[in-house]
Amino acid sequence: MTAELPLEDPQGLGDARGRQTEPFGGAAEMQLLSEHQKQAHFSQLDLRNHVPTLHAAWNRSSLMRWPCPARLGAMKSGNLVTVGVLTPHAAEGQRAEWRCMAATHVRIHVSRTQNPASPGSEPPTSVADLLAGTTPAALDEAVSTLPFAALDALALASTSLGYAVGHREESALVQRLSERWGLPACATGMSAVSALRARDIQRVSLIHPPWFGSSLNDLGAGYFRSQGFEVVEALIAELPNDPDRIEPASIVDWISDHLSPRAEAVVIGGNGFRAARAIHALESRIGCLVLEANQVLLRSVLDSAGAAITIDGFGRLLTNLPDPAHPRNER
Repeated sequence: MTAELPLEDPQGLGDARGRQTEPFGGAAEMQLLSEHQKQAHFSQLDLRNHVPTLHAAWNRSSLMRWPCPARLGAMKSGNLVTVGVLTPHAAEGQRAEWRCMAATHVRIHVSRTQNPASPGSEPPTSVADLLAGTTPAALDEAVSTLPFAALDALALASTSLGYAVGHREESALVQRLSERWGLPACATGMSAVSALRARDIQRVSLIHPPWFGSSLNDLGAGYFRSQGFEVVEALIAELPNDPDRIEPASIVDWISDHLSPRAEAVVIGGNGFRAARAIHALESRIGCLVLEANQVLLRSVLDSAGAAITIDGFGRLLTNLPDPAHPRNER
């Protein structure tokens, strides 16, 4: 039986304090996300002067600290993992791809993070807006709208956020979420770093969607270089600027034609890119590991929840369980 996958209602985003939840084909459970909302485009943004230091914000937080169950490290029984997904974006990329890859294994509840100073605001179109939605208050407000008792893990689905704040601050953000709510927490960029390290990969090729733009593309290269990887190239794919118009075959052809032969792995960034259906064919053609934003986040969530699940058709990362000799821990 296919697990119900809740969608988000754009009307429910108008007031974070008064959100009502409704499931996909069932009783009230989660908000519906508009099928027609698009990923915010960052191609015109200069991100270099907007990288903050967030440690002080996490430490200064005086938010309510409700008691949390001791669930960290617990082994998940059964084949269904329930995940609370936090994202500042309105695009449906992560939800749609997890439904495609793991509908029978994962139930998701999505909550959009927002600036507490302007609840009900539009999805971020600037780096300042993006960062305002990742303060302790914003993240805790987003988590508080989720069915907490049902959750096995939290996932922060935003490649651009990780690039903007950097790996160190992204790690602090995830650690605080996990400690605050007593659940395993994962983020897209950190998940890719862990997967590459677990496989002793050093040389990577980064591929980003056209709406990322040169500044975010450069920050992506800096993100992985800061963790000791050799970024052979960081490319913006010359594909349609609308994710709905990008076909898997086009992704396979473009990357195959432009990939450096020095790359040991390809990392496809952008949770709104929706490149998961291209992974298997791309790995077959180029002969090396392919990590895609939503695929690698899914693997990280399954591992953190203790779910020994393999999934065929979306690349080696999901086909194979983690090698015990190479645990997925940060160096």
